[in-house]
Amino acid sequence: MYGDLRLEDIEELSTMPVMLKGVQVNDHFRFFKGDAPACQLEAGHQKGGDYFCWGCPMYAKRGNDIAYVFGRKSMDLQDRIHKLNLSSYMRTCLKNHKANVLDKISKDEIRSELSLRGIKFLMDDLKPALLAKLVEEMAGIHRLPALLHFKPNATLRECFLERYEVLEVEPLHAIKGHIYNMYEDIPGRLPEDEKKKMSRAVKVSFKKEARTGADYRRSLIDVCVLLRNKIDPDFYNLLLQIIEIQEIIYLNEVHRTNAKVFRYLNQSFLHLVAMEELMPQPKKLTTRKTHGQYLHSLTGHGPMRYRIMSLPSINAEDEERIFHPLKKVAVTCTNHHPENVLMNLFVRYQIRAKFTEEVSYKENKEHDVYVSENKGLLPPFKLSLVPFDLIESKPHTLQAHLERVADFLLFENVWRETKKGILFDDKSEELFKRKELHHFRKYTLREERLYLEDCWQKLVNIFPERIPAFVIIDEDGNRTLLSNLTRPNPHLHDNVPLTSTPAKNRPSAEHEEEIDMVIEHSVINGTTNEASTFESCRLAVDDMQIQGASSVKDETKELPDAVCKCCGKEICIDESMQGPSTSENLTDASADDQSEERPQTSEHPIKIQDIQTENDKATAVYFARKESKTCQALSTVFPNLENEISEYEKMKTKFDKDKATYGDAMKNLAAKWEIRVVVLLDDVKKKFKAFDEQAAKKFTPDMKHDYDRLRNQLKILTVLKRRFSK
Repeated sequence: MYGDLRLEDIEELSTMPVMLKGVQVNDHFRFFKGDAPACQLEAGHQKGGDYFCWGCPMYAKRGNDIAYVFGRKSMDLQDRIHKLNLSSYMRTCLKNHKANVLDKISKDEIRSELSLRGIKFLMDDLKPALLAKLVEEMAGIHRLPALLHFKPNATLRECFLERYEVLEVEPLHAIKGHIYNMYEDIPGRLPEDEKKKMSRAVKVSFKKEARTGADYRRSLIDVCVLLRNKIDPDFYNLLLQIIEIQEIIYLNEVHRTNAKVFRYLNQSFLHLVAMEELMPQPKKLTTRKTHGQYLHSLTGHGPMRYRIMSLPSINAEDEERIFHPLKKVAVTCTNHHPENVLMNLFVRYQIRAKFTEEVSYKENKEHDVYVSENKGLLPPFKLSLVPFDLIESKPHTLQAHLERVADFLLFENVWRETKKGILFDDKSEELFKRKELHHFRKYTLREERLYLEDCWQKLVNIFPERIPAFVIIDEDGNRTLLSNLTRPNPHLHDNVPLTSTPAKNRPSAEHEEEIDMVIEHSVINGTTNEASTFESCRLAVDDMQIQGASSVKDETKELPDAVCKCCGKEICIDESMQGPSTSENLTDASADDQSEERPQTSEHPIKIQDIQTENDKATAVYFARKESKTCQALSTVFPNLENEISEYEKMKTKFDKDKATYGDAMKNLAAKWEIRVVVLLDDVKKKFKAFDEQAAKKFTPDMKHDYDRLRNQLKILTVLKRRFSK
């Protein structure tokens, strides 16, 4: 509605800077806020239905599946436009300003759309079955965003909307609707005497018939005070979780901290888990209602949005309050002619706003004071505890949550193991003092999502010992066992292919640069009585298998031998010898064979040489130092700078040995690399944006390779920039 006029205002706002106290301020159009119907219209989404969420492609009937809900990637406006512009049929619908691109679509067009999007179907499938697959793919997308409805060929950048987002959560409606659902459904699950107590407490907690979001907020406090130690503790804790969540989402920006963000993420997850256990099947309401839009908005999108902005700024509470007086004015103070109604409404509202501004502020202040005073009558909030039952039985659900808090898990001492489960220290502000608190001026939700994906990959590949789980599962369903918890791992006997990852063998944070080094300067040779420091584990290599020795020292027991599959020679671990650099024979031999052996051993940093021992000739195998992660990344994005990369690696080696001597030289070299990375990063960003604009107009399957290549370069360069800056 009025999309063309709004675009003109946005262009004027974006191109005409404002001077404030001598400082030039450039405005950017960032957010649209409103209730669900308004946001659905703004985003070009369907109203309600099975795909009610305009922020992610969630199917409503799977709203109680936590792993599924958390796994839905958020969609911004560019994602929606990209889906609509994939086919010529839909582009034609957009040019004709069709309200729903799937309305009256033919069977042949449906087949064409499914083929273009890589969705499998049978040629003898009926139209309803084919249409259902296309509806699932579109996930509620009906048309272009409202601002582009009359400019279907324009890009977001051309309209100054490249960072424009339609907010997925409106806390006022979400918390009000969810509390109402709890009041309706919980009493039916309680014994008769407890049911009467709760119904009576809910009734006396409201002081008027017209109930606002603030009234429900106060009501929940009163209900929990009245029902303390009087109903089932599980359901009581369920209500307490809502109290803490609503307390966080009503905090101002000055009180938004990393600890609060972490706490909100944990409590929303535990609240979903508790609802899944206590309310698997609805008593009075439907599953669609209890696990629908309000809960999804509050626990799915609310914590992610809270990462970059304060949620009270999203509330449409003040806007909601004007509806009643405007309706009253329209009925009693106008002649019902459109030209008279609008002018009368605006004049009277402006006068009323000036008169009631102080009164409205006073009412809000009274609500805040009431909540803070009565919160002391409630039991104190405890640290977030994830029980072992959940960790053991639902690894997918747990991992879905851990991926959302991956950046917090990178810090040490964030969690600890107890008898009941994993306890997160999500109340300590000291733990996250060094962590940057993200803000919407710098981050969009898409950028925050990519940031979390990078943090999770860093956890899996570098710091798996900081993941509080028994197993992690990749996208292909492969499981990797973890040994971070002292409790016996229940997945050890699963009939699923597993990859053992002993956390104790992982390097510490200070050795992050050389994380790919498997074992440095370790030699496998002859027999020895010295104990190996390796845990007992199986090391699989291309042409051999080595059984590592136990960490227990035994003077009378020899280390277990292994046999090389290629030549049949016996090999075993001997830590008494140093790497090839300390033996002239090994050094010369490895230097001669380096060029020949590298193609076969590039994936596994292992070299094999024959050596003469006192007893017999045996085969020595040592693990060579592998190139660091940083050097690998530099080689990927700077393939023509091999000499400079080699110089950096040598300096890094010297710096690790003597930081005092080589500290300044290392800083200067890192500064040079930072400049190179920043220059290339800017260039790749420009190419990526240009590619996005081109893809928005016309996207072909052949362009996917270029898109993936640019995206990978962008991620690598971003990580390198942070590393060299640090």
